[in-house]
Amino acid sequence: LDGDLDNDILGANRIKGLMLWENEGNQGFTEVVIDSTFWGINSVFSADLDNDGDLDILGTSVRRDYVAWLENDGNGGFEKHMIDNDVLWAGDVYAADLDNDDDVDVLVADSEKHQVIWYENGLIPYPVCGADISVVPDSVPVVVQSGSSFWYTGITNNPNNFTVETEVWMKIQREDIDVKFRRFGYYLLNPGDTLSDRIRQYIPQNAPIGEYKFIAYCGDYDEELICDADSFFFTVFESGQDIDNNNWGMNKSWDDWERTPEAVTIKGNYPNPFNDRTTIVYAIPEAGMVNLDVYNLRGQRIAALVDHFQDEGEYRAQWNASNHSSGIYFFKLTSAGKTISKRLTLIR
Repeated sequence: LDGDLDNDILGANRIKGLMLWENEGNQGFTEVVIDSTFWGINSVFSADLDNDGDLDILGTSVRRDYVAWLENDGNGGFEKHMIDNDVLWAGDVYAADLDNDDDVDVLVADSEKHQVIWYENGLIPYPVCGADISVVPDSVPVVVQSGSSFWYTGITNNPNNFTVETEVWMKIQREDIDVKFRRFGYYLLNPGDTLSDRIRQYIPQNAPIGEYKFIAYCGDYDEELICDADSFFFTVFESGQDIDNNNWGMNKSWDDWERTPEAVTIKGNYPNPFNDRTTIVYAIPEAGMVNLDVYNLRGQRIAALVDHFQDEGEYRAQWNASNHSSGIYFFKLTSAGKTISKRLTLIR
């Protein structure tokens, strides 16, 4: 749970709350109270609920009748989120990918109604705000003929240590009236992710002469939530050329952006825990030799998933563990002189 590649112990203490015994690596354990407000806690389980590569915690309270999960921030901190606050005598809790959609769902025993409740993952949304957006024209001032075009670079970045899922949209305004509007959809940005591309904006032949404002936003359009915005002005003057362009089109969509990783990164594996197969997502900032191997708890390499030259970018590798027993394993990524490891859990 603390990312130091040894196994810690979770406990449910109905008086003290949610407990952790942190493994010191020398057969000693340090007692830590993670959440003292989790009174009447009945059952705990750990799983990567938000697919960010670390283990979060699930718990049920038999006294206060709720199911909650605690999000691991990767730095020893946990933030509680409620899943259901109306489960009388909430019993054992467990997590697994029940619908094969590459995320972990939640199972809870309802002791009062003698049933098992399934919570489909999706109750755990990524935050919308946190990303930055900028639009930078190739040169300023931007002065173009109607029927021609100009170039700009669009950039959105997640500087946080948590994943953000943000929507991007843009407007072109003249005298505060929208002359062009376009939504580009949602982008899932892992910590440190940057999306960037150079885009060509066309100006229609019949565009009125004058000053315009190009604005890009990120946030949630339907909820009228603007988390960040950037803009620049451009001027259109009459064209003397015979140009057949009658729309505010672009040469590409922002959906075509490519991720440029800033460092060697393991973004996690999904599902986790998993049965038989899991997909490992990783990124490398520069071209070079890449090795991705799987090890057991004895430190023995049991699978070599990648062992060749790769260009910079984000990649996925699948591990078929059908011939291996349930337990804890580690995968190790080596590239650009850096080696990082993550834990994964195989469940039969």
